[in-house]
Amino acid sequence: MKTIYEKSLGLTPYIQIEKVGGSLQIKGWMRSEVFVSSDDEQVELIEQEGGIRIRTATDCVMRVPRAARLEIGQVAGNLRLKYLDNDLRIDQVGGSVVCRSLGNLTIGTVNGSLMAKDGLGSITCQQVGGSVIARHVLGDLELGKVNGNLDGRHLSASLRATVGGFCRAEWNVFNGREVILKVGGSAHCEISDALQPQLTLRSGAREIHMIQLGEKKHISEETYQFSIGEGLIPFDLQAEGKIVFIMRPPTLEEEEDLETIFNEEVNQITEKVNLQFQTQMDALQQQMDRFSEQMGELTAAAAQREERSSQIHSGSGLTARLQEKMRRAQERMEQKLAEAHRRSEQKAKLSSIERIGFGRKREATSEKDATDILDEERLLILKMLEQKKITVAEAEKLLAALEGNV
Repeated sequence: MKTIYEKSLGLTPYIQIEKVGGSLQIKGWMRSEVFVSSDDEQVELIEQEGGIRIRTATDCVMRVPRAARLEIGQVAGNLRLKYLDNDLRIDQVGGSVVCRSLGNLTIGTVNGSLMAKDGLGSITCQQVGGSVIARHVLGDLELGKVNGNLDGRHLSASLRATVGGFCRAEWNVFNGREVILKVGGSAHCEISDALQPQLTLRSGAREIHMIQLGEKKHISEETYQFSIGEGLIPFDLQAEGKIVFIMRPPTLEEEEDLETIFNEEVNQITEKVNLQFQTQMDALQQQMDRFSEQMGELTAAAAQREERSSQIHSGSGLTARLQEKMRRAQERMEQKLAEAHRRSEQKAKLSSIERIGFGRKREATSEKDATDILDEERLLILKMLEQKKITVAEAEKLLAALEGNV
């Protein structure tokens, strides 16, 4: 979500929000700037005299001066309001409304639930599709029709409501004019004994329980009327179920967190987010495991390649040494072969001289015959080496054996 508008419009600008296609959050602050953030690329934002007019198809987040004059048309999603001192009017909200530290609030229809805390002014709503939760509301509560339950505690003023489900209402002090409740289920009410109400209790179940100064009284009648003190405050309670009415001394109860009581929608959203986050973390862990496995396989393959490379290099060195040894043996064999050819040529010359009568004719001796035989055997070994019928080592052994015989 990006900021699409940022400008100082004074401390009491008029801000008209015609329609929001998603959810809307507005928070007041002690500054004159107005910030608007949205993901809508085609948001309609028009500056007009003394303020702005907005229409967006997606979620919207705003920061406005606390004393801004706000008017909201339709919000398709949820609506959150905080720290707004001026009167606020809202036509329709498709989701739930959560508000805190507001001035006077007037709402047409809320399809979800309505939750209010630390209200400085009155709250008026024609229809609520879900439940209503109110804490520390100083002004009057006027609820035309509540389809769900009503849970109001630390109230200080008048209460008029028609509730489809269960109702619980508590007052420590009372600065209002009257209390008129019509409840489809059971009703539980507590007031301070410092008040002087004029009670009219009607129970469709004919079950009324009165608790006053520790004394309990069970009334099995449909209607019960009773005045405390001068009976200055009309208190009319009608319930289809049973009624429990308690008169108690003023108490200081521990502060409650509004958004954790009867806020099933928020809790469900939190659970879904946590589940989605855990699923993403599990998928990421699986990816990391697969990555570690692949890295292990690559490392093992690299080690095998390195080992084979070392073996190849080692084998190459051994092969080079063998080739050098064979080269030297070949040179020795070639030298011996050349020597044998030289001797053979000398013998051929001597034989030709003897045939034409030059020189002294010599008789063949056994020594000469042995030398000729030895040369022939050397030639035979060299030819076998050239034809690769024997190895260099074998040729050397055979020649060494001939030399030893000589």
